[in-house]
Amino acid sequence: LLRRRRSAVDRGPRLRPPRGKANERTNERQLQAAKQQHAATTTTTTTMRTVAALAAVAVAAAAVARADVYMQNPRGSNDRNCEGNANRQNAQRLFDSENNAAGGYGCAPSMGFYEGSWLTVEWTTQHGCGNDNTHCQVILQYMCGDKDAKDEERVRDGTTTTTISTTEPHRKAAGGLAYMYGMHENQMVWNACAARKRNMGLFIADRTLNGNTAAFTRQNNNGQRHGFECAEERDYYP
Repeated sequence: LLRRRRSAVDRGPRLRPPRGKANERTNERQLQAAKQQHAATTTTTTTMRTVAALAAVAVAAAAVARADVYMQNPRGSNDRNCEGNANRQNAQRLFDSENNAAGGYGCAPSMGFYEGSWLTVEWTTQHGCGNDNTHCQVILQYMCGDKDAKDEERVRDGTTTTTISTTEPHRKAAGGLAYMYGMHENQMVWNACAARKRNMGLFIADRTLNGNTAAFTRQNNNGQRHGFECAEERDYYP
């Protein structure tokens, strides 16, 4: 029972032993039919493998496609702080949204929610989603922070539109009560990203990357820093 059984293709056509000249033509026809069946099976298998390979390439290409998405509820900042002008002032303040500068909500009173209640999440997809011409996946990523967390881990808005400093990331604003710089990911995330070799198997199209760490991607080929976010973790999912 444990012995491997050969497949029909492995063992070839099986014919009855000839019983005389009368059976030779029958055996020839059986052999020819078996060869044709084997050829058809091989062609079908090759075709299916080709289709599967093309499908895998298509999926790989689609996995890195991105579309402009604007968060409506809870409010999405699009890298804004409290600037009241039409366009945000700094697209590198916290993260790379890849959205145009006119989007996003400025600072406003904190939003509160009751524990155990349902939160309605609303967003606008600029380029369409889920119609006859597009296929998309909307991935919700979020992070939580303790309001009493230590400086190195505390998620905060900050009071300036300047990108967080790598030398004084936890500097306090005038009065010493609020942090000057906004922060989502902490500096440990960025340091590891900037030191780690990038995944050389990821799709970069025809872009020339100006570095080989995880900070350089197809959409961030110059390795520009956006807060302490890691570009490779942002641009490729999963």
